Amino acid sequence: MIQLATAATILAQLEARKAVKDQIKRKGEHVSHYAAREITILAREYLTQHRAELMPGALERARAMILSGLLGKRAQRALAQAQCAKISINVQNRTEPKSATSA
Repeated sequence: MIQLATAATILAQLEARKAVKDQIKRKGEHVSHYAAREITILAREYLTQHRAELMPGALERARAMILSGLLGKRAQRALAQAQCAKISINVQNRTEPKSATSA
């Protein structure tokens, strides 16, 4: 679902920006001395290197935000319907275990 992937990517980018700003502060420098463009470039590099760590949490936060309606009712309905359809497919494809006596 495109809204979920987009929202998760944006949340991961925000986390990467926070991490970059924390790194700048730990070096004893001021974030205000950096242009927003520089922070964005550093954050993209950070995201590339730490995608495996950032994306799972961002995906869960995005899913929660969409299901709560924070990103719009249309996205909320679409995700809820997609989850219901997925559950229904899983239930239909489930095979019942057969006993040794039923033949």
